[in-house]
Amino acid sequence: MNVILLECSANYGSEFLFMNVSRSFKTKIHVKEKVYEKYKRIEELNHYVTDNANETRIHACIERKFVDLNCRKVYSKNVLRIVPSVQWWKGKDTSIVVARNDKRFNTINVCYSNHSSYNELKDFITYFNANNVIPCVNSDNQKDLLSEILKELKKQTPEVEMCSIKLPRFKNVKLDCNNKEYCDDENSDS
Repeated sequence: MNVILLECSANYGSEFLFMNVSRSFKTKIHVKEKVYEKYKRIEELNHYVTDNANETRIHACIERKFVDLNCRKVYSKNVLRIVPSVQWWKGKDTSIVVARNDKRFNTINVCYSNHSSYNELKDFITYFNANNVIPCVNSDNQKDLLSEILKELKKQTPEVEMCSIKLPRFKNVKLDCNNKEYCDDENSDS
């Protein structure tokens, strides 16, 4: 039996993809047990996912460290891997958004992103006149870039009040923050 394996880069964040694939193919997506435990409680999602590996031929259930589909017996030659990601496409022609990966057996890369662009985020914040902007990027090498982006956003939306915030691995990133629970003392240097 042939199956499709969606190789998603994170445990969460692919809900829109799962819902649309499930609707298109009229079948549920088999997800990891820990993911299913959360999704089954969400009315909008629970119709599109399953914890029963034999109920569907579309899977998004592997851990990143594993390369094989372990939830059911399927020969690797019968598994078509689809990798929805933008990273593989860096420096490639994006007028073509689906391509066979010649370096990985039975793998197709699809140019797909779950993340909003800077302009989409800016428009969203402006439209909703957001009072709190809290980044969820958690990388030391991106904190300066994030700080610059938020400074630029502040210039474009001067009505947004700014303060400092501490997040894991971030120090004093400038953000809009009316909720003082998240804010540092303005005089803090740490």
